[in-house]
Amino acid sequence: MILSGRSLERLKEKCVLLEKEGCSVEPLFLDCDDPESIDAAYEEIKRKHGKVDILVNNAAICLDQTEFHPSKTKFETLEMTIRTNLYGPFLLCQKFA
Repeated sequence: MILSGRSLERLKEKCVLLEKEGCSVEPLFLDCDDPESIDAAYEEIKRKHGKVDILVNNAAICLDQTEFHPSKTKFETLEMTIRTNLYGPFLLCQKFA
């Protein structure tokens, strides 16, 4: 199993916990907002494992923790949310298909 995310430090901590439960797991840096990061992760996985059997995408963000009002939300906040929650899974599925 490969556990990926933006914080390699946090990934390593999670991998230790999963290994204690008997899982074979390795951390991999991946920023699903960044097509170059997706490409690099894909190449690393391909080099080490050949292919991906199952892709579980659980990346999502909610940057506006207040009550959502379109008239009060900054465009940059909405843009980052859509990039992570919509474009990220799209790009990952496209690359790993």
